[in-house]
Amino acid sequence: MDIISHTPDLIIHYLINFLGINDIARLAAVSNFFHSKCIEYFSSLCLQYNLPSVSPIADFGKIYTQRCLIWESWSLEERKLQYLPYNLVKSIKLASDFTCVLKYNGKLYSNIAGGEIEEVSDGVKEVDACMLGMIYKKQNGTVSWWRVNAGNVLKTDWQGEEPNVIAASVYGIIGLKSGKVIAFDHNYTREVNFASGNSHPISQIKATPKMLLILNEAGQLFSCGLITFEAILITTGAFRYLALGNTHSLALMQKSVTPVGQWSTETLLKFMSSNGFEDCCQLIKNHEIDGTDLEDINEKYFIETLGIREPERRCKLKFLLKQTNTQKYEKDFEILGWGRNNFMQLGPEGIMINNPSIITKAVIQDNDKIESLTCDKMYSYICTSNGKILALGGKNAVKMTKAEKKNFLWEDVSEKILEKGRVVEIEGSNKRLGVIYREENKKKIKVKMRMSEDILKLINNGSLPVEAYEIGYLDRFLGMLEISLKDFNKTDIPKHRIQYFKRNGKIVWDRRSRLDCF
Repeated sequence: MDIISHTPDLIIHYLINFLGINDIARLAAVSNFFHSKCIEYFSSLCLQYNLPSVSPIADFGKIYTQRCLIWESWSLEERKLQYLPYNLVKSIKLASDFTCVLKYNGKLYSNIAGGEIEEVSDGVKEVDACMLGMIYKKQNGTVSWWRVNAGNVLKTDWQGEEPNVIAASVYGIIGLKSGKVIAFDHNYTREVNFASGNSHPISQIKATPKMLLILNEAGQLFSCGLITFEAILITTGAFRYLALGNTHSLALMQKSVTPVGQWSTETLLKFMSSNGFEDCCQLIKNHEIDGTDLEDINEKYFIETLGIREPERRCKLKFLLKQTNTQKYEKDFEILGWGRNNFMQLGPEGIMINNPSIITKAVIQDNDKIESLTCDKMYSYICTSNGKILALGGKNAVKMTKAEKKNFLWEDVSEKILEKGRVVEIEGSNKRLGVIYREENKKKIKVKMRMSEDILKLINNGSLPVEAYEIGYLDRFLGMLEISLKDFNKTDIPKHRIQYFKRNGKIVWDRRSRLDCF
């Protein structure tokens, strides 16, 4: 131990690097010295993988087990899967003839130059790929565009203002905080012209070889062709996610939730009246109470200021306020879709939808939320935080009857896409589908069978009705006998003679078969 305590920290961190998460946790429990070194190592991991330094080991474990696979043929009848040998996968991008995989440690892997997938760069923050090119942004803000030309890879670095958005098309595409969108390539630069003007920062760009979808922070959504480079305003709204494929486009409209601390008096009045606290509204109005007064959830404030005396009502209000603060977006949402609808990828509408229109709404559980949208040639996809994948499309619209179209809804294809594990994100392209998934141990943990003394304590402490139970015990002379629990408590029969417990005539604990249903 003395030798280890004098070993330089870098060497200890290097040795810990070969351990798994469970091994690190066990090592930290050996001594205070190892605990401090493991904490230092784990903090450096969190910083390296863009996690807060206070993240628990479980957070690192989640991203550590993230892997990826590719559906070479996305068909329920014909499965062609390619599992890639990477963990810590942050994103996957699919181009026509190559693949890009970005890990949380900033390492970027690709086969853009042909052959096998290999590491092409490090320190990368985000990446995008399309057709014959890829673009990536590093942690230091530099942006590089790689394009395949006659078997060679041309590399061009962006020179100018640091972009906050990148996208890949036949050119490298960047969006700036000044509101400009610029396409660049080797010895070529062209700026997108906004017909109605734009001075708001660019928040999202989605690209195909033919067009761009551009969203600014004001909620204005533009469409831009890559021949004229004219951006036309098509709609405005509270957009959260965009998806653009070769046949159709999607946009998720979902309003963000204002934190409690930023509520006005009017917003607070509406919240209180809609949740059964109408008796507090007049007081709130008279004293002009707003969200800043409720930001620090205080039991004393609820009683003395708001006059809420009932404990259950105070608990309800605390729960609602905490729930509101944890929500980033409202539950209500709408999905807009436009483009070709020949495979029902936009629901039971026409074969062609020219303008953004509300499409068939997907059913999302209350404890779930939408994490991303994507689309390929035949499908629209929704990925949720619980790992659900909902798909719309895949049917020939011409051959479907009106009745079939009317009942055509989103389908849960989670188990079809991934047989085991949990889907984190999917990435669609014209020919392939990329899936980032998390390996999870779904084995049930076997619970140790409790002793008869433990069962007696559980029943006799008042949490279970004594009258409903009978006990089977082994008598030294008469063999197996049965007695009510109430009468058993009056005897001095040794506890180790108990063989089973019955509840309402049904055995719920049995020593011989090791049954424990309590």
